[in-house]
Amino acid sequence: MSASLHEAFQVAILGDGNKPIGSGLVLDDRHVITCTHIAAQATTGKRDADPCTDVGIKLRTIPWSGGNPLTAWLRPNAWRGKCSVPGDRGVRDLAVLELTEALPGWKKSCGIYPGAWTPRHEMTLFAFPQAHPDGIWSNIVVIGGVADHWIQIDAAPNAQYRVQPGFSGSPLFDPDTDSVHGLVAEGDPGEGRTGFLIPGRMILEFLENIPDLSNLAERLHARVPLPSAPELPAKLTRRVPLVEAIKSMLMDRSKSVGLVGLRGMGGIGKSVVARLVAEDDWVRRHFHDGIEWISVGENKTLQDVEALQASLLTRLGGRIERYQSLDGMRQAIEKELANRRMLFIVDDVWTQLAVQAFQLRAEGCAVVYTSRRRAGFDECGVAVRDVELLTEGEAGELFRMHANLPANIILSSPAEAVLRHCNRHALAIVVAGSMLAQYPTEAELILERFNRANVDDIVASVPNYRRSQSFPDQETSIFRILSASFDFLKESDREFLGRLAIFPEDTPIPLAAIEILAGKLVDRLGCRRLVARLDDTALLTFHVDDANPERSTVTMHDLQRDFVSFLNKVPELDHRTLVEGLEKRFGGRLFANDDRPGGDYFRRFMVHHLIGAARHDDLFDMLIDPDWIEHRLRGGDQVFHLIADYDRALASEERS
Repeated sequence: MSASLHEAFQVAILGDGNKPIGSGLVLDDRHVITCTHIAAQATTGKRDADPCTDVGIKLRTIPWSGGNPLTAWLRPNAWRGKCSVPGDRGVRDLAVLELTEALPGWKKSCGIYPGAWTPRHEMTLFAFPQAHPDGIWSNIVVIGGVADHWIQIDAAPNAQYRVQPGFSGSPLFDPDTDSVHGLVAEGDPGEGRTGFLIPGRMILEFLENIPDLSNLAERLHARVPLPSAPELPAKLTRRVPLVEAIKSMLMDRSKSVGLVGLRGMGGIGKSVVARLVAEDDWVRRHFHDGIEWISVGENKTLQDVEALQASLLTRLGGRIERYQSLDGMRQAIEKELANRRMLFIVDDVWTQLAVQAFQLRAEGCAVVYTSRRRAGFDECGVAVRDVELLTEGEAGELFRMHANLPANIILSSPAEAVLRHCNRHALAIVVAGSMLAQYPTEAELILERFNRANVDDIVASVPNYRRSQSFPDQETSIFRILSASFDFLKESDREFLGRLAIFPEDTPIPLAAIEILAGKLVDRLGCRRLVARLDDTALLTFHVDDANPERSTVTMHDLQRDFVSFLNKVPELDHRTLVEGLEKRFGGRLFANDDRPGGDYFRRFMVHHLIGAARHDDLFDMLIDPDWIEHRLRGGDQVFHLIADYDRALASEERS
């Protein structure tokens, strides 16, 4: 684990001779929380005495750079004794210290975990046992809760140090969430290795009951991060009434509690609304054990759905048993959700099978689906919320954002006509507004192109079940807008856009793959400029990684992908271009065990591209290559991923 959390949020509490006797957690630039018995030892020299509030307590930051120690005082009425009293539910042995001067270099607070779930993997402590004034690292394992709601911990099997004096007050950090699970309070006095942890929820409860510090508890209540969720668009309307309505459904205690389906036509903004729900502060506080984003997509087989389940089960720490059915996998996931509060966003659902796979009924957890169809919602007891077209106000706001027009400006008659042509459809507005931003004086020409576009063949190429039943003419309008935007591109840009049809849906496309596909059309810098131009026209979305531009990605909405798929009449040639480019890159092989940009994508989707390139002999040779199997497993894939690849390969051979 990185030492950054310990260095930023942990201090050493000093006793006689300015030697560390324990630790404390920094709450903000003026407050530290530690164990009362550590405060007592620092002020009286005795661990079992009441601490003094009129004696200064010395402490130092980690790592200590020298100089005079910092000084703090125990706040009156801000400590609880070490001994338990009836009904205190374990809220004891906690004390808040107040620094005489603000902590230098302070930036932000560390969240405190408020839940009851206990991690099962080894975690790292930094502590100050006797004879180690500079501190030591020690791994511990969490055993579980005890009767008074404290948490029992043990030294890890290979740990050099058991929990002992000097460990008290050490925060237990979770590096995955940048939050604190609790403070070490005490250890068994004997030769055993057992210790105890004051859980984060009790620390928060303690702070809530201290006058003029209750606001600190609110600020420190951990908000769950969103590592798996897609980025929100840079320009969007936040649809507050709809988000609040969905939150109310998540809080509902009816029989369908925890299962909410967002239904609406393609491009209307279902995924963005779900992402806004996940972003909400109440949601991130309430579902403090995690928010998982699961992209399903169209045309998924039973094996594909089971692979998604297995991936989720693995992330939750569960074990995959051989030959688990879809229902068995769901039950295994539900078992892992005990004592957790989690939210699952299951995006782009098309079948009842996918709904059933993630029909997770676990106390404190919830599932939000997005779908163009009802997709088995009624049969699975899912409460449905229709995502309607934008309101007039929301449509105008979004259009002005993308057209780079001030919010209060009155639109010209042609621009107003362009906006009306979008029919309050979110994706259409984004594309049309972006087009107007590119050609701010050509609103009349844009409108003319809209009206002139003949997209009958494009609309006919989209399967009937993918089209909107409530708004049967909406797809025609959207594809007219996409077609008009496409017509404004240079010929080379139009040719390049069609090539992107070979990438799987609902998958971020690495820039490294796009550069290979571009081939001799443009060089690397030209490729990035080309992708940026297409992003400006809203025909795709370019997610730029400023820290590492080579790891930037591209995504497309299903409707954008439908459009480019229509453009690409011979996708096999582009699959071959990509595969041959990879062979050249990897020295004649189809993979390499290195950390080059795009490596995760190529490992997961090489089978997809070999099938698309009709290179079946190479595909089967690769699938039985021990180096390929090792490559997949070393990359974090599971056996079920390999089995799914074999199934796809066999199915493709039968079709060919």
